Amino acid sequence: MNIALYKTGYGSNILFETRMMDGDDKYIQITEPVDVEFIPLDNKAITEQEIIVIDKKIKTVKAATQIELNQLEQRKAELLAIPDMSNE
Repeated sequence: MNIALYKTGYGSNILFETRMMDGDDKYIQITEPVDVEFIPLDNKAITEQEIIVIDKKIKTVKAATQIELNQLEQRKAELLAIPDMSNE
């Protein structure tokens, strides 16, 4: 695989396969292309890492959901605490 380092318009660096970048003017090539042969990782190791990422995302979503539920419960309690003025 032939890759090079590119720079985005706002300063971040990113690696791309050079054939994918032909004619793309959103990125600026900042290194000469090099041939790289990537050695694939073991499927078990990949799966284990994917599970870790998913577990972290689950925790994040649960935390955000719990915060929102707490806010809704609080608002409900506030509404229930307002005296009924319609019968006066």
